[in-house]
Amino acid sequence: MLADGQAWGLFLDNPGRVEFDLAHDHPERAWFGTATDDLVYYVFCGPTAQDVVARYTDLTGRTPLPPLWSLGHGQSRFSYETADELREIARTYRERDIPCDILYCDIDTLDGYRVFTWNPETYPDPEGLLSEMREMGFHVVAIVDAGVKVDEYYPVYTDGRARDLYCKSSQGQDYQNAVWPGLCVFPISPIQRPASGGATSIRSCWMPGLRASGLT
Repeated sequence: MLADGQAWGLFLDNPGRVEFDLAHDHPERAWFGTATDDLVYYVFCGPTAQDVVARYTDLTGRTPLPPLWSLGHGQSRFSYETADELREIARTYRERDIPCDILYCDIDTLDGYRVFTWNPETYPDPEGLLSEMREMGFHVVAIVDAGVKVDEYYPVYTDGRARDLYCKSSQGQDYQNAVWPGLCVFPISPIQRPASGGATSIRSCWMPGLRASGLT
C-alpha cells in the first residue's frame, strides 16, 4: 500500500477465513479480522515497495529462481493419448517456427492412471521419446496426481503403505477416496516425512536414462 508516497505492507498470518474492509463501511476507517485463532499480523515499513517485499520475504522465505526454460512457453492439453500424438505436436511447433520450450504430459501417459508409470501400450518407449524431445529442444514435464491407486500389485502403493506414508481417517486407517485410477490413498506432506517413497519412485520410474525435466 502507498500512503503519501511511502510504501508499507501487512501480512495477516492465519489459515482460516479472514476479512478486510478497506473504507467500505466508513470512508475514514479500514479494518481486518479473522474468524479463527488469534489475530497475528505483521506490518512491514518501506519506504519503497521493494523494501516491503524484502522485509516480507525475510519473514516468510524466498523462492529460489526457477530454471530459465520453465519461464518459456509450455504446451499443455488434456490429453495426449499416444506418444505419436505428442511427437506430432512437437514437430508442428518446430515446422511452424512457434517458440515452445516445454511439453506437459497429462494422465494418458500413465498405466491405468497410476502415478510414476508409463502406459506400455501407448507410450512403449519413454526413454526414446524423451530423447527425441530433447533433440528437438523440448523439456518434458510429467503429471503427478495426489492419489495413489490402491493396488496390491503396485509397488508405489505397497511401499508407501509399508512406510506409513498415507493420510489417516479419524479412525486411524489410511484415508481412501476415488480419483482417476479408482480407489486411492493420499501421501502426507513430504515436509512431515522427508524420507518418503516418492523420491524412490521418481528415481526408479523416471530418472534412469529418461531425464524428464520435471514433475507437475
